[in-house]
Amino acid sequence: MHVRIAFPDGREEVVEIDPCRYRTIEEMAEDICAEMADKYLSKARFRSPAKRITARRKYIEGCVRWLYPSLLNAIYEYVEAHEVL
Repeated sequence: MHVRIAFPDGREEVVEIDPCRYRTIEEMAEDICAEMADKYLSKARFRSPAKRITARRKYIEGCVRWLYPSLLNAIYEYVEAHEVL
């Protein structure tokens, strides 16, 4: 399933998700945010590994706050469009 994610800053990105891999939407959101955090942190420079780990954790926590409702909406729209029940 392809989901278009609209970031708070206006950027959009399409992410491919296999809904069967996850038990909850929260797990799905955390996995997507972890991938996005890795992309973000690959460009950032940190002096210590501890700061990198802390930055990754904070990025994921902040990302899940806005991505979770967005995923719920995207899944609802997908089910509504394909009448899957």
